[in-house]
Amino acid sequence: HSTDELKAVLLAAEADEVPRLARGARCSGDYPGQLRALGLVGSAELQFIIGRDGRVDPASVQVTHATHPAFGEAARTGLVSPECRYVPGSYRGEPVRVLVRQRATFRLDAP
Repeated sequence: HSTDELKAVLLAAEADEVPRLARGARCSGDYPGQLRALGLVGSAELQFIIGRDGRVDPASVQVTHATHPAFGEAARTGLVSPECRYVPGSYRGEPVRVLVRQRATFRLDAP
């Protein structure tokens, strides 16, 4: 593989297998305490790259929308935590870097 191929990032639609959450992984951030105390619910939408090793590339994480900035930060923190792991995406049988979009929802009835 050339270095360019290893750095290439595919869109989820281009991968043969899209990344999926690894068994036992925890990628959701903690509910912001102040927002929970106020009874606020919300969500954040993020875009990020999952690497060939199944880890989220911290430099790639972008909050594209959040109903409150604290929800966006909590979701970002969850993605870059050591407990967050994915089964990497693949293309032609090889692990690849994949750009994904994901929504994190914060509900009061969630643990």
